[in-house]
Amino acid sequence: MNILYISNGFSFTPTHASVVTTREIVKRLSEKGHQLTVLVPNMDPQKANMQSEKPNKIEVLALTHFSFEVVQRNLLLNLLTNTLWYLFISMLALKMVKRKTFDIVISMYHPTHMATFCAYFLSRVLGLRLIIKEHDLIPWLTDPNRKKRIYKKLMTVLNILVVKRGDVVLVQSNERKRLVERFYGVREEKLILFANGVDVKKFRPGNNGSSVRTMLELENDKILLYSGTITKIRGLDNVIQALPIVITEHPRIRVLMVGDGPEKQNLIDLATRLKVRGFIKFVESVDHELVPKFVSLADITIGSLKSSFENSISFPIKILEYMACGKPVLACYKGASSDLVINGYNGILVHEDNTPELALTILRLIRDENLTKELGDNARTHVEKFHDWNALVTKLDGVIKEQVAFIHR
Repeated sequence: MNILYISNGFSFTPTHASVVTTREIVKRLSEKGHQLTVLVPNMDPQKANMQSEKPNKIEVLALTHFSFEVVQRNLLLNLLTNTLWYLFISMLALKMVKRKTFDIVISMYHPTHMATFCAYFLSRVLGLRLIIKEHDLIPWLTDPNRKKRIYKKLMTVLNILVVKRGDVVLVQSNERKRLVERFYGVREEKLILFANGVDVKKFRPGNNGSSVRTMLELENDKILLYSGTITKIRGLDNVIQALPIVITEHPRIRVLMVGDGPEKQNLIDLATRLKVRGFIKFVESVDHELVPKFVSLADITIGSLKSSFENSISFPIKILEYMACGKPVLACYKGASSDLVINGYNGILVHEDNTPELALTILRLIRDENLTKELGDNARTHVEKFHDWNALVTKLDGVIKEQVAFIHR
């Protein structure tokens, strides 16, 4: 089948979670024999074309080709690639119909851009069914910047209309299912559970990261690892505040933070004030292909240490990757979906902002290697059972065939 896939971003060498998810779904659908045309507003050509084994069943088209860094620095360009660019993408897709017939439209949904609006418009013009894969659901309508508040409210109104009219909405959990029913007004029969996944062959126990360990000069250290965007909601400041207690008993521990984000400099400043800067290694974002080597170094991995409704219904890609590598996860209560991090089974939960408890838990995991191995083994078993991309995309393949058949009834 010919699938038209509308997303806000795509790369064969992604770093951001939503782009990782899109890449995995697109790649695996192509392996099942589908032809995919992926339309995105902007794509960094250097990162998009680094993949040497680009499947010939995937055609990726972007309106512009600015680097991620350029888009993030230029507020006007950032706004345009989230809104107006989708009008031109729609025109591009309609021109393509002259040489290619599509069978179905799929969209990666996020409340801050118009990818799903574009997908809805095209599905109705072309008379096709629309499948919406939600990545994030909750529009944050509070912001100190008045213009940003107005923008978010406008996007919310627009997206409520189109999500409600989708033919199928793929949701990550029962909690998110209830949210879509309540907030977006989507009927239950349109909702299908479809959790985030992980490549269990790429992310697995036993990945050899010795070269990375040597490069970072961490040969004899116990490593507490975080991988992903460094934002306030992750609660990484709690780890730094716990370090003075931890290093008094275990001075060979190192915190490895892989990624960038708006909170990074604040964490560096905090570590400097607490005189623990030398115990923390910051590494800039790496291509997704390299992430398994970094995760393999970890003795303990860090999930969200801030609780929120958003975190409590989430299946973060980073945590799935940790678990697939057989690593125990340390998070706070309501720091991830309770269906993902199960306290005492595949991870340990602590109370938010309780520095002594966090420090003692870190020390407990460092001391008890049998416990960390048991938690890690259980984590691997859990993702193999519930979050293997191959099984998830097989389910999606069935949904696609069912929806295409609906058109021809």
